[in-house]
Amino acid sequence: MRVLPLIAAVGLSASILSGCALPENYKEELSMKQLDASTYEIELQQPWLEQEVMVGENARKKATDFCLESNRGMQPLQAISRSAQETGKGAYVKMTFRCVGYVKGPKREYHRLGFYTDDEAREEAIERNREEYGY
Repeated sequence: MRVLPLIAAVGLSASILSGCALPENYKEELSMKQLDASTYEIELQQPWLEQEVMVGENARKKATDFCLESNRGMQPLQAISRSAQETGKGAYVKMTFRCVGYVKGPKREYHRLGFYTDDEAREEAIERNREEYGY
């Protein structure tokens, strides 16, 4: 019975100390600035990651979320990345992107690609395919 409170106390003290054990230089550095009416630049450095590909993916997600707040899509324009070995303090990416409005696609009905004879009209072939395949 005495073991349970001892284990709880050790676990609590370890969880409190684990927060203090992390140095301050393991904080994410994020900056975003507006270059134009719809063009933005995001700089992201994450010291705990070695590969710049992962930081680039995280920056892409942040840029996409930023554009989604205004109900627009994200269009990447340019990205410059550096690995942790090059910077000395974590992987880094600088990405330029644009928030753009969505474009509605064409509203044409899908017709299965099919062949028809000269005797059969195109409309009849489409109707026959609808009956056979359901579209």
